[in-house]
Amino acid sequence: VPDTLAALQAAAKAHLERFPEVIRVGVTGSNGKTTTKEMIYAVLREEMRAYASPGNLNSDCGLPLAAFNMPFDTEIAVFEMGMNRVGEIEELADICRPDLAVITNIGTAHIGILGSTDNIAAEKKKIASRFSGSEVLFVPGDDAYAPYLSEEIAGEVVRYGYRESRAEYRETHTGTEIRMPDHVLRIPIPGRFNGANALAALAVAQRLGVGTAAIQR
Repeated sequence: VPDTLAALQAAAKAHLERFPEVIRVGVTGSNGKTTTKEMIYAVLREEMRAYASPGNLNSDCGLPLAAFNMPFDTEIAVFEMGMNRVGEIEELADICRPDLAVITNIGTAHIGILGSTDNIAAEKKKIASRFSGSEVLFVPGDDAYAPYLSEEIAGEVVRYGYRESRAEYRETHTGTEIRMPDHVLRIPIPGRFNGANALAALAVAQRLGVGTAAIQR
């Protein structure tokens, strides 16, 4: 082929199109992509035949490889989507076509290439660039870019986070507790930021109808 990367991406897109019944979740953001992807996967596999992209295969060549690794009996697949240049997220969105897309945050990773956090936000927002109206974008409610990320999306926007879940963060000797009015999440890693990652997983799981007991497990 004249362009091996383009061919790999086209083959991966065609491969995923063979499984229209598989629900696809895309995860992007400046930080926390892999952790959030693993948290979403951990919850979904409690009640579904779930798959997640291995490690951090999230690039223009990594995502296609992750797509080819998806088992044929998968019901829901979680794909991590990263970028270090203009246009990469849009390329990945075209391959993955997520039904649910999660943005973890807007930070300064690769700002030397992208030029500004405004440009980074614009690129991350393109995870929803292939939405047709029925899809859902999950936006971090406490991020300064939340209003911008929520604008002009061809689908539904759901904001998640401590405020939206009326959640309180508490660090314990075993990790983290996230206390909400009707239940508590306990995760074995510290940090308020990891609590935010867990709240992203909570929002996705609740949207897909996963039960509270499974989420807590």
